[in-house]
Amino acid sequence: MLFIGKQETFGRDFPCAEGTTIQCMDQSDYEGADIVWDLGHPVPDGLHGRFDFIYDGGCLDNKFNPGQAMMNFTRMLKPGGRIVCIESASAFSWAYVMFSPGWFEDYFASNAFDAWQVYVCSFMDHEGLVGGPWKLYAYDRSKNSVGPAPGRCFSLSCASLLPFPA
Repeated sequence: MLFIGKQETFGRDFPCAEGTTIQCMDQSDYEGADIVWDLGHPVPDGLHGRFDFIYDGGCLDNKFNPGQAMMNFTRMLKPGGRIVCIESASAFSWAYVMFSPGWFEDYFASNAFDAWQVYVCSFMDHEGLVGGPWKLYAYDRSKNSVGPAPGRCFSLSCASLLPFPA
């Protein structure tokens, strides 16, 4: 299992099956990351196919090259692995980059993922972001052409990866 970014947010305390190895990745070792790497650059071959679950709790909105970071996530997943990304879809919290739900949907659809679902979560203020309640909407491009929800929003995307062809 790999956590991206701030370890104290979830990281090593994430509830998981007994015996699960949790590693954390960040671009510095300031918070004790196991793997130090800038996801704006291709990950080394030694990280390819290494993780069955990757959790990104909001690093893409701080990257100048979020597409490269997503490609890195894909390369680091084992076949059949899962990825969860929680990213900004509004200017709340002053993100560098904001993501539309379609950005994730198009990425997963065009990069060998066998199943994915993109959700939009709506909240009204910082307290709502941290403590809820969230309004959760399953994103469906054909039904959400005028926008998913009122208020401040962020995208929550989930996907699983098919084995790569030989």
